[in-house]
Amino acid sequence: MSQKALGAALVALFLLTAPLTAASKDCQWSRFESDVSLPFGEQTVGPLTLVVDGKKVSIESLCPATKSRVRKRSRGMSVRASWKRCGALARGVRVRFRTDPDCESGRGIVRVKVPRLDLRFEATRVLGCGGLLRCAAGERPADSTGDGCADICELDPARCEGEGECRDEGTYCSRPAGDCSGPGVCSAAFQGICTAQWEPVCGCDGQTYSNLCAAAVAGASIARPGTCQRACGGFEGGGCEKGEVCEFAAGQCGESGESGLCVERPAFCAEIYRPVCGCDGRTYGNDCERVAAGASKSAEGMCGANR
Repeated sequence: MSQKALGAALVALFLLTAPLTAASKDCQWSRFESDVSLPFGEQTVGPLTLVVDGKKVSIESLCPATKSRVRKRSRGMSVRASWKRCGALARGVRVRFRTDPDCESGRGIVRVKVPRLDLRFEATRVLGCGGLLRCAAGERPADSTGDGCADICELDPARCEGEGECRDEGTYCSRPAGDCSGPGVCSAAFQGICTAQWEPVCGCDGQTYSNLCAAAVAGASIARPGTCQRACGGFEGGGCEKGEVCEFAAGQCGESGESGLCVERPAFCAEIYRPVCGCDGRTYGNDCERVAAGASKSAEGMCGANR
């Protein structure tokens, strides 16, 4: 192996094995306090504190949180934010800010159109109770200084990688929505009573649930909104499991070889009258009642109303 290839391999190995610091994890959820203030005539706002909360940025006591351009980079985080108006003091405010690689400090510029102002600043990340702290799934806030304020993230003892790791009865590995393969936290399944609205979600177990609450009762994390894409009927699709119904597209009743999707039959339905016509020729009070009866939708409204 050449020296160049060996060097590249060592760098790649370092990047794969080097632990992430708490700062690098929390950089997009941080407060950066500068030592400068913004003069507006007889008033002064400051010291300037820039708050980065995920993809939203604000300037404390001046500009409210707004969706901004926040990017993680190999040499730190870059932020670009703008406001048409910040209260009665400023209009046309723009901020550019970039952190050092360790995210502990940074420098930037704030430009104000009215009143005309350009100000360069340096800022330091605020830790502890005065800062923002967001921990990833499977982690929890911790106090490393003993001052009673969480300033780092540590592995949660309840962290899990799969369902088999949750030993207590009635618990499951709860993961963030949309992440069915990443780490989670062992959590108890919901024990309450769910409402009957039909807002289907697809669980990480491949089952479609009538709403978020029904998934929580079953101890299922959420893969995505809507029904799970499990085909049924047609020439290639199979049958559905007990408690499910093969749902075809509206107006298709599966008589011509169409394929549908398996959805869960709701146990309860709200008493809302929005009639639909089922493929079985019956009129149902609403769409939820139709699904509960195991009928696909033929048309909106009462059967025979449009004939």
